[in-house]
Amino acid sequence: MSVEDKQLLRELTREMNRRRSIDISDVRLGVTRGVAWVGGIIRPSLGEIFDPKTEAEQIKEAIKRIPNMKDVNFEAKIEISTKR
Repeated sequence: MSVEDKQLLRELTREMNRRRSIDISDVRLGVTRGVAWVGGIIRPSLGEIFDPKTEAEQIKEAIKRIPNMKDVNFEAKIEISTKR
């Protein structure tokens, strides 16, 4: 992994951790050649309720705003219920 991709991965991880309304414990993140990859399962944090489509769009847009991030490959499944 290039130095630039490592820095972008740190920024991507920070962005996902800023989102207190979601549980990202089952999310996998990666960056290759400036393209972010988000996989796994995104769930609401305990006590949170959200619209899955809206949340996915907000996450994608936030990632695209990271400086030098070229694109986002969003393959994460969004579940409406919290983790059991």
